[in-house]
Amino acid sequence: PEIPTESVDVVGVCAAFQYFQYPERVAGEVLRVLKPGGRCVVSFSNRMFQSKAVRAWTGRGDFERVRYVSEVLENGATMRKG
Repeated sequence: PEIPTESVDVVGVCAAFQYFQYPERVAGEVLRVLKPGGRCVVSFSNRMFQSKAVRAWTGRGDFERVRYVSEVLENGATMRKG
């Protein structure tokens, strides 16, 4: 079943972002279900299954990954509005 729009206070993404093949789609869905003022908490470590992680993730260092996640969430917001 689909989660209703703007029905969730907090969304957590734990140790998964590095494996998303379509992260903007995931971000768009996260932003769709969050209530106005809601929070998205993304956590990751510097360890991963190298063979399963997407190239956009494996080619970056820790600080670049934080920037990447921020950019994807911003792009997801743009996709959702557009």
